[in-house]
Amino acid sequence: KAFKILPGQLGIITEEGFAFDNILIQEAPTSDAGLVELIRPRSGCGLGATDTVEIRIQNSGTTPIFNFGVSYILNGGAAVNETYTDTIIPGDSANFAFSATVNLSTLGSYTLRTYSSLTGDGNAANDTLDITFQNIPTISTFPYTEGFESGNGGWVSGGIANSWQVGAPAGVVINSAAAGTQAYVTNLSGTYNNDEVSFVVSPCFDFSSLSQPQITFAMWLENESGFDGTILESSIDGGQTWQKVGALNDPI
Repeated sequence: KAFKILPGQLGIITEEGFAFDNILIQEAPTSDAGLVELIRPRSGCGLGATDTVEIRIQNSGTTPIFNFGVSYILNGGAAVNETYTDTIIPGDSANFAFSATVNLSTLGSYTLRTYSSLTGDGNAANDTLDITFQNIPTISTFPYTEGFESGNGGWVSGGIANSWQVGAPAGVVINSAAAGTQAYVTNLSGTYNNDEVSFVVSPCFDFSSLSQPQITFAMWLENESGFDGTILESSIDGGQTWQKVGALNDPI
């Protein structure tokens, strides 16, 4: 066999394109129980006191696997150990939901480590998943205001090369808040990062008491012209999918 990687028609562009490295081709291990996905919990609104931990396990070996250990550790605490008893044939995957639940009722950030313990596992690199997620507050009383004078107010940031900070703006251009002294800013004292693809997610809002909800906010913008930008999106399914609010380049 031979392999061919096709980046496509490049044309005249400013993006950096494509890179790859560290190719490894070898015999598949005899036994391999890899964790490929944390199905739940995920960041969301109103997580509860008895939420389920569920993982997807992939058999990337050449023989069936069964009766092996699976575990999770929440916020660095004690490990919860259970056993996957069914059989997963080579190339197949299966979901496993732990019988022991987790208490996620406190608002804020959680870390969860899940891992498999298969005797003779030939690829330890895929045995562990480390995930960070949020229990996001739900707002149902309006009008709602947030000026970040006492912290992030449940608005949490993430993404690639994330530079978002809450505090007193001290940049050359963005050097003050719209009201008070605090704001949410990409780097309080300088520029945002190269190749940054970051975001800030709000609390969840229950609009059942409003007929026409409206959002307004103060904005101070200095993006690299022709390359970078900022958009506002909304989600009605707990952040699984997002839609732009309004049209791009709407007049302000």
